[in-house]
Amino acid sequence: MNLGYLLMLFLLLLFQSCLSVPISRFYDFAGSTGDQTFTNVDDQSTSLNLQSNFVFYGTNFSTVFINNNGLLSFYAAHNEYTSAPFPLPQTLIAPFWADVDTRNGAGTVYYRETTASAIVSKVAQDIALAFPNQPPFTAKSVVIVTWSEVGYYEENDDKHNTFQCVLATDGGRSYVIFLYLDDGINWVTGDASGGLNGLGGTEAYVGFNFGGQNATYFAVQGSRTPAVIDIETTSNVEVAGLWIFQVNEAEIITSTIGSCGTPDQLYANATILSYNTTTVNSTATYSCENGYNLVGVSVRTCQSSGNWSGSPPYCQIVNCTELMVESSEGLNNAGMGPYSITIKITTPEDAPSSAPVDIKFIFINSRTLFIQWGLIPLSDRNGIIIYYEVLVTTKEETYTYKTCDRNITIDSLQPSTTYNVSVAAFTNGRGPFSEPISITMPDDVPSGIPQSLSITSATATGLNISWNPPSEEDRNGDINGYIINVTNTDTLITTQFTTGNNDFSVNDLEPDTTYSLSVAARNANGTGPFTLPILIKTNQSAPSRPRRLRATAISPSSILLGWEPPANPNGEITAYHISITDEETGNVVIQETSNLTYVIITDLTPNNTYRCHVAAATTSMGPDSEYVFFNTEEDIPSASPSSVMSTVINSTAITVSWSPLNQSTTNGVIRHYKVSITNAVTGSEEILTTTNPNLTIAMLTPFTQYRVRVAAFTIGNGPYSNPITVVTAEDVPSDAPENFDVTNNGPTS
Repeated sequence: MNLGYLLMLFLLLLFQSCLSVPISRFYDFAGSTGDQTFTNVDDQSTSLNLQSNFVFYGTNFSTVFINNNGLLSFYAAHNEYTSAPFPLPQTLIAPFWADVDTRNGAGTVYYRETTASAIVSKVAQDIALAFPNQPPFTAKSVVIVTWSEVGYYEENDDKHNTFQCVLATDGGRSYVIFLYLDDGINWVTGDASGGLNGLGGTEAYVGFNFGGQNATYFAVQGSRTPAVIDIETTSNVEVAGLWIFQVNEAEIITSTIGSCGTPDQLYANATILSYNTTTVNSTATYSCENGYNLVGVSVRTCQSSGNWSGSPPYCQIVNCTELMVESSEGLNNAGMGPYSITIKITTPEDAPSSAPVDIKFIFINSRTLFIQWGLIPLSDRNGIIIYYEVLVTTKEETYTYKTCDRNITIDSLQPSTTYNVSVAAFTNGRGPFSEPISITMPDDVPSGIPQSLSITSATATGLNISWNPPSEEDRNGDINGYIINVTNTDTLITTQFTTGNNDFSVNDLEPDTTYSLSVAARNANGTGPFTLPILIKTNQSAPSRPRRLRATAISPSSILLGWEPPANPNGEITAYHISITDEETGNVVIQETSNLTYVIITDLTPNNTYRCHVAAATTSMGPDSEYVFFNTEEDIPSASPSSVMSTVINSTAITVSWSPLNQSTTNGVIRHYKVSITNAVTGSEEILTTTNPNLTIAMLTPFTQYRVRVAAFTIGNGPYSNPITVVTAEDVPSDAPENFDVTNNGPTS
């Protein structure tokens, strides 16, 4: 290959590796993006219901929990501040799991879900960069979580970290993108995790974990080591500070243009003979020094997962016991003759006659132990040592491990448990075991969940819960408390409580609301896994008052009442109770119930003032609404004036008087009265009006009979009174006799 080309390629890779991610390369956050925030908090979580299920390790998730300490989790919030080695019982995405503390203004955590076209387009470009051979990707949902200028525990703001985690899915394929700001990772540990000034102690973890019975995980190289502070300078897509993974399959798939890193060389005396590059499908070849045999594969391949295939080989010393036997020279009287030829005789192998010595151990973590030992003296080996047996015992159980090297890493041990360890070598048989050494594993956070979580009682605003401690083998130390997560399933707001007891009373809850509860045990090392959530609905209680009561008159004797349901129904509304009060008398005149938010009230008195209120009921009655006053419409009078009397004034005039109507029969405002006077002789009728309860009628015919009736008028005529008869007074005749004639009947008449 052309030397100039190789030089250009080297410079290009070197240049790209120096191009750390600037803030402009981050996905937009803060400002007008609509982000929600965590600020001024420590060890807090929230949840986000997703518009489209996110597929993680082959499982669909509709909710993601965003945890302050550089974590995203599924199933439940995870507020543990000190990173723990994967695998774990929890299901996690860890862009930078460490003890973030944003109190005193030390940074902000921003988060949102979006389908904005600009974001979807940017995701498509990043996926095409990392996986150029995959079909184009169009996200249905993108979750962006940004830790901006965040400090570390306890309330330290002298150093800040800025990093971002992006989740994108189309419902089938799902990807996770980690971005680390150029010069933006400056601390790796909080004070409570053994750190000093943000360094040392238990460093941050970067990777993925799927919990459960078949837990699996993926860790980014350098996690939980001092090297993680340089995560901003590394990448799996050849852009320093940018990491892209496909996460919907049973295993995490790293970028196909990424790197597996330098091939690991875990065993002494093994030499990597050659490797061309560290990209996918490249190979690394191993060999051994003189005097050692290679055990294992000699060629390993960089896989798309970002890991080298298989395990690194090791080199085993060529060790055999040879006995040189020389024959005696023949003697005679003349002297000693010449020696025979020299031959080599190798005696048969036997089991070693002594045990390995100088056994030492190192705690990798609370569950993993590294053990190494020295060589058996050559005179005691009695053959070629093929492998070693390591015997690990407790009071109840015995485990045997085999290794061809003089060290072994044993995992899956129990924290806070004492093990006795001894080692024996094997040639054609097993030699004696060394004297056991007693090793007590360090304490760890509880690995088991509290048992038998149950609801002991429930009210409308409170719950009493109880549980048993985790199994003794899962406590990993003395349990000193419990953490209870209580999540309102309507608002998805999680409230966290702590207690030192095995029971707890949760108060100030919302009535008729479903809550999710989970509990985790805690010891001096931190918090263990949470139980699977249990759901409980609080009891119903009296609702709040109905709102916006209004009344509309629809006839003189009926109204339409309408209202809005209570703001806090606190259960299922079974009925509304309506009460109508006559404002003048103060008497409750109508009480009704309705299953609807309106009712028509009838049989009211026209032109009357009432007040009304409504109360809602669930299992008990709630308070009354505000009073509403209303007037019914006017109607025609329902009765006629009474005590109608007449007085003859003279032969042509009379006075008619009457008593006003009772208030109950007026049905409105009496605007005037109508007086009907009918000539009994001619039958002619005349209607007169007056606003007074009497009327003088003139210009009548003398000595004539009349019939008189009276009616009240509001918006119309009420009924007339029964007629009374009146006769005008006599008067002198108004005309002389007609056809006057005189007949002479005699001298005197």
